[in-house]
Amino acid sequence: MADELRMRRVLAHIESNLPLWDQNNWVVETSCGTAYCYAGWTVVLEGIPVHTNVDGLPYVDRRTLPQPWLDRLEALDLAYLADGEYHVGVSDMAALILGLYDDGRERDKWHLFGACLGLDGLRQAIDWLCTGRRG
Repeated sequence: MADELRMRRVLAHIESNLPLWDQNNWVVETSCGTAYCYAGWTVVLEGIPVHTNVDGLPYVDRRTLPQPWLDRLEALDLAYLADGEYHVGVSDMAALILGLYDDGRERDKWHLFGACLGLDGLRQAIDWLCTGRRG
């Protein structure tokens, strides 16, 4: 089942730190610090670092994951091999954290992670994912 508490915690963090939210980029350095999209903040707020490869693409290093997440990740076979190490996409890691893989809603992750979403869109997506109601 989707983890409503985590979804709303990420939204509250974004609302309180708007200069560090950039829905168009997974992770980007700004004059205010490191900004993340909703998926990026989901991962970072769990204490999991987001890295970027030599091409500037973000990923989660499988070796940095706490055991409960690692076990779930491996059960779903979400890691991919890159540069001799196993990486996880930021959106896959965020969907796992938010419980979207638990209830078969991983295909709906783009309702939260889409680049065109504003705050109202995020609020509506969370309501829809958690209750089935569209705003």
